Amino acid sequence: MQYFEHLGAIGIILLIFSIIATTIIIERFYFYIKNKNSNDFDKLKNSLSNNKDKDKNLRDEIISLKLLTLKEKYEFGIKSLRIIATISPMLGLFGTVIGIIKSFKNIANHQGPVNPALIADGLWLAMTSTAIGLAIALPCLIFAYIFMRNNEKIFHNYQIKLNKISLEFEKVNLND
Repeated sequence: MQYFEHLGAIGIILLIFSIIATTIIIERFYFYIKNKNSNDFDKLKNSLSNNKDKDKNLRDEIISLKLLTLKEKYEFGIKSLRIIATISPMLGLFGTVIGIIKSFKNIANHQGPVNPALIADGLWLAMTSTAIGLAIALPCLIFAYIFMRNNEKIFHNYQIKLNKISLEFEKVNLND
């Protein structure tokens, strides 16, 4: 917490980003655990079955629309993680530049020989903001990738199963 205080406004923004990212990551884990045995696929299958008398193209459009609607629920927060992952290192770098400017200002205002401690303190503070920005960005990128890959697998499986059911309605034999 003391690092964030020393960084001023940039530190506060980075702290807010870290809280938002952590909240999204925890919520997504809870969502996937809660929905592991959900009846999302059953609802899609029922919708397909309820429309089996319709033309195949219309059935496919109905299912595509339902899949897109369901996908929004699964992708909640992932774009925010990507945005945080992109902005955090830039904010950290901005903090570094400000810290280096302050170090040079301290050197310019200092009378007498320049003490290495005078430079080191400002540089330590400057580099801390970059480290914090990267520490926030890396988990955001990793979890955004994990969540997106998980979603891709789920929806790929849904599409295959639903396409097979739709083709069965058309009396297409897939075992040949």
